[in-house]
Amino acid sequence: MRAFSSLDEPRRRLNTSSARQSRIMFQMDEPAVVPGTRHHTLLTTNEPPNDSELTFIHTDIEYRCARASLSSYRAQNKAILSPLRRVPSEILTEIFLWTLPCVSEMTGNLCKFNVARSPWLLTHISHRWRVVALSTPLLWSQVIIGANMVDPLPAVEARIRRAKNLKIRICGANQISAEAGMFQHLLQHSSRWEELVVEMTPALATLLNAHRGLFSSLKRLWIKWWRGPHEKPVTCFQSAPSLLDVGVVDPWGDIPITLPVHQLTRVHLNCISWERQLGILELGRDLVEVHVTFDQPRPDRDKIIDLPHLRRLYVSPPAALGYFKAPALEELATRVQEADGDILPLLDGFIIRSGCPLRRLCLLECPQAHMTTTILRNLSFLTEFIIISTSADHQEEVDKLMSTLAASKHNGGTMVAPQLRSIFVGCLHEKRPDYEMYLKMLSSRWRAEESALENAVLLLDSDGPDLATLDGLYALHYEGLNLAVLDGENAMNEICAWLYLSRHL
Repeated sequence: MRAFSSLDEPRRRLNTSSARQSRIMFQMDEPAVVPGTRHHTLLTTNEPPNDSELTFIHTDIEYRCARASLSSYRAQNKAILSPLRRVPSEILTEIFLWTLPCVSEMTGNLCKFNVARSPWLLTHISHRWRVVALSTPLLWSQVIIGANMVDPLPAVEARIRRAKNLKIRICGANQISAEAGMFQHLLQHSSRWEELVVEMTPALATLLNAHRGLFSSLKRLWIKWWRGPHEKPVTCFQSAPSLLDVGVVDPWGDIPITLPVHQLTRVHLNCISWERQLGILELGRDLVEVHVTFDQPRPDRDKIIDLPHLRRLYVSPPAALGYFKAPALEELATRVQEADGDILPLLDGFIIRSGCPLRRLCLLECPQAHMTTTILRNLSFLTEFIIISTSADHQEEVDKLMSTLAASKHNGGTMVAPQLRSIFVGCLHEKRPDYEMYLKMLSSRWRAEESALENAVLLLDSDGPDLATLDGLYALHYEGLNLAVLDGENAMNEICAWLYLSRHL
C-alpha cells in the first residue's frame, strides 16, 4: 500500500514481514473471539486469569491498540487525499450556495438563529472554507425579520458587513413594532437593498416613505397588504431607478402605491381592481412577463393594451385576452373554468390580433377533453403544452385527454398535435391519474415516427405510479426521453414557473 510510505519514523523501521502482516491485518475485520475458548470465557465472565494467561492478554491488548492507532493514522492520511481539498474555490462557492436553507424553512417556527446552520456553519469547518464563505457575499445577503424569525443584531450586522447587496424579507408585519429597532437599522442600509419582500402595514409604509430616494439598488419588490384597506399610500419606490420586478397581492382591491411602471420588466398583480391593473399595464411598455388576475366584474373595453416586448403572460379569466395585443408573446397561460365556455375563439382572436410566435400554452384546470383537443389541432404552431388540474373533479377529463393524445389507429389514423416537443401534466389533488394511460400516451408518441416528443413532466400530489408503470417510464427515460416525475416542493416550483408566479407571495 502506498499509504504506508508516509508512516512516521518508528513505523518505517518495521521489517518487511511485519509490514506485510500489518497490511493484511489492516484490511481484515476485527477478529472475533471464538465461543468455547478460554479467552471467550474470560471476556464473558468475572473469572480471574491464570498467571500463564496474563502474557497472552497483555499481548492481545497491545495488538488491538496498535491496530487502532494504525487505523486512525490511515484515516488521517486518507483525508489528505480527499478530492474535496482540490475543489476549485468557484465550485466550492456554488456548493455553499446550495446549502442555504429555503425561505419557507427559515421562516418556520422551529428556525430561530442557529450557528450550526448555513452559512454560519461553513465558517467553522476549516480555514479554507471560512475564507471562501466570508468572500462570498451572496451567502450573507438574506435577512429575515418578523414574528417567528429574528436574528440577533450582531448576526444581522455581520451579514451586512459580508454581503454586497441585501435581500430583505419581513414576515408577520403586524408585529413589526416589536422589531422596529432592527428594521430601522436595516433602513440605514437601504441603498444596498436589492430585494424586498414585505407584508405591508401603515406603520411600515410610514417608515419606508421616509427613505424615498434611497432605494437605489432595489431590483425586486413583492408586497402583500396586511389586514384591511390602507389609506396610507406607499410612494417611496416611485423613484427606485433599478426596480424591474414587482409583485403585489391586495385582497381589498385598491392598492395605494405608486411605481415606476415605465421601467418594469415583470409584474405579478393579484386581487387588485381591474382599473388599477389595466392602468399599470397601459404604462408598462417594457414588460416581458406578466401574471395578472381579474377577479371583479369587467366592463366592455374598446381600448387594446399593446405590450410590444411581452414574452410570457398569465391572464385569468381567458376573456381578459381581449384587452391585450402582444406581438412578441411566446408563452401563454390561463385558468379555464366551466363558466368560460369555449375559449378557442378568444385564443384565435388574441393570436390573430397579436401575430405572435406562440409556442407554449398552459391551461390551469382542465376544460372538456374534446375542447382541448380542438385547441391543439387548431394551434398547430404550438410546441409545448401544459395541463394542470387542481381538482379531483377534473381528473376524468385529464385522463380522456391523455387517451386522445396517445398515438393510436383508433384516433382516426392522425395523431393530435404531432409537433409537440413537450407535454407536461400536473395533477395536484388526491385522486390518482390513470398512470397506465399516461405511460401509453408517452410511449406511443415517443415511438411514433411523426411525433416530435422530447420532454415530459408529471407533477403529483397523490400516490405515485405503480412499479410496472415506473418500469415503463424508466425504460422511456433510458431510451432518451427527457422525463421527470415530481412532487412536493419540486412540483410547486415547476407550477410557479409555468404560471409565472412568485414563491415570495
